[in-house]
Amino acid sequence: MIEMRAFLKSINIPMVPVIYEGKFKWNSINEMLDYADTLEYPNGHRAEGFGVRTIQPQQYEKRMLSGKIVSRDYLLKK
Repeated sequence: MIEMRAFLKSINIPMVPVIYEGKFKWNSINEMLDYADTLEYPNGHRAEGFGVRTIQPQQYEKRMLSGKIVSRDYLLKK
């Protein structure tokens, strides 16, 4: 994460806010969707969802894995 922040800063690209960093805490897709449905930006606008990324490369892939959970509310508006 530190390397990504430094890289984006060096090329003058803002990074999205980090809302949680730690051990994966959700037990199901529905829990992640419920969480995504509650997220708001500091200006009060609803977020479209959140991204999930491994902190360390995964042994079977030897790379960082990532995904995105999109809010159901956001999908209904689109």
